[in-house]
Amino acid sequence: MDSRWLALTLIFVTRTSMGVQFQSIASVGPLIVTDLGLSYAQVGTLLGLYLLPGVALALPGGLLGQRLGGRRALVGSLAVMVVGGLVTAWSDGFAGAAVGRVLSGSGAVLMNILLVKVTADWFAGREMATAMAVMLTAWPVGLGLAAASLGGLATATSWRTSLVVAAAPAALGLVLMASVFREAPQRAAPGARAALGARDTGLALASGLAWGVFNASLVAVIAFGPAMLVARGVSLGQAGFEVSLAIWVTIVSVPLGGVLSDRVGRPNAFIVAGSLAGAALLGALPTMPAA
Repeated sequence: MDSRWLALTLIFVTRTSMGVQFQSIASVGPLIVTDLGLSYAQVGTLLGLYLLPGVALALPGGLLGQRLGGRRALVGSLAVMVVGGLVTAWSDGFAGAAVGRVLSGSGAVLMNILLVKVTADWFAGREMATAMAVMLTAWPVGLGLAAASLGGLATATSWRTSLVVAAAPAALGLVLMASVFREAPQRAAPGARAALGARDTGLALASGLAWGVFNASLVAVIAFGPAMLVARGVSLGQAGFEVSLAIWVTIVSVPLGGVLSDRVGRPNAFIVAGSLAGAALLGALPTMPAA
């Protein structure tokens, strides 16, 4: 494989698996609550456990990729995602589901770190911003696909079937990475890195915190939105579809907001206005009619 755009396509398809598997628990949450006797607080915990390994695996994941090579490490991480997804699907209680989510989340976090690296390797010095934007878009695409489909599938079959299906994209990514994907022919040579000053460190922490709380708000909607709509009499499949609309909108609104803020030249104003508008709408969401 000698085309960086084919490589990016494989990267996109593979990273979509992370969004699908993360969202899978939220999509079938009401059925798990009924079948396993869990509380919605425990469902929320299962969601959070998926990304919790990122705290511990961020640095070791990068080192593992350097030691084993991006492709081999990716295949291993995707295998862990598949195994963790199956463990969650066949769990009989919270403890088993938690083990499965931590396991699959560990693989997903490692995969995410490695995909950033291989994307940078393929696009070093050319179209880097475009490539990273495409790669990052795979996350909301995966969320939207899961929210729109897994609830209806679980209603027609079972929540266990939906979780097995949610592991399928990771299995597909494993096959693609093992059989089709290749490392970039030329890796970018690491350049000298200047230490960050106190101001730059503070700005980085502030932007990271802002991004984190924004994502926390979005996850709250996609995690508990289906359950809220089901409680109002909406079918689980329809509830998942309605919640997925919020995710599909971000795929357009996020890059559009970036373009507009660049043209106007006031990105902070866009961030503040968008955050306040989003907070107001989220606060009003419980009072809005279900349909």
